Amino acid sequence: MKGAAGSLSSLQSAFDARRQRVIISESTINWVKWAVVGLLAGLILVTVAIIHSDNRVTAAISMTILSIAIAASTVLIASTIGRSPERSPSAPTC
Repeated sequence: MKGAAGSLSSLQSAFDARRQRVIISESTINWVKWAVVGLLAGLILVTVAIIHSDNRVTAAISMTILSIAIAASTVLIASTIGRSPERSPSAPTC
């Protein structure tokens, strides 16, 4: 009987984990959060520009690298919203 109880417990935890993944996959990021992300990215770019204001080349290089990082991060966040966990390449298989 212990084996059956352990199997049932394991099955319940697997269903709970799947339920949580589905809930997360259906979540969205509202416009306020996107606005805050954009504002913070802009403030960081302004800060880098001020710090490197004495040397235009280092300012341009630093701001270009930071802009690429911000764009890549934004695309990654946006691409995972609404994605079903069953379709993701890293979803565990049973």
